[in-house]
Amino acid sequence: MLVHINTVKALADQLHSIEVNITDEDVYMVLLMSLHPSFDNLVTSLESMSTKDTPLIHCSKVASQNVQKKRM
Repeated sequence: MLVHINTVKALADQLHSIEVNITDEDVYMVLLMSLHPSFDNLVTSLESMSTKDTPLIHCSKVASQNVQKKRM
């Protein structure tokens, strides 16, 4: 999961470096829409929040906790 989040962030950083206008909300939505269907409940919960309340760092922590719970 963290690999996926880091990949999306790295792609966003690359786009920024070539001056493509991509917002944090764009990155956030790409991340949510590209998650495996097993994360649908998490996606629904995060989508109900304002993107100002759910920065990418927070999403990665929540997602990591979700993965750890599923492994138990």
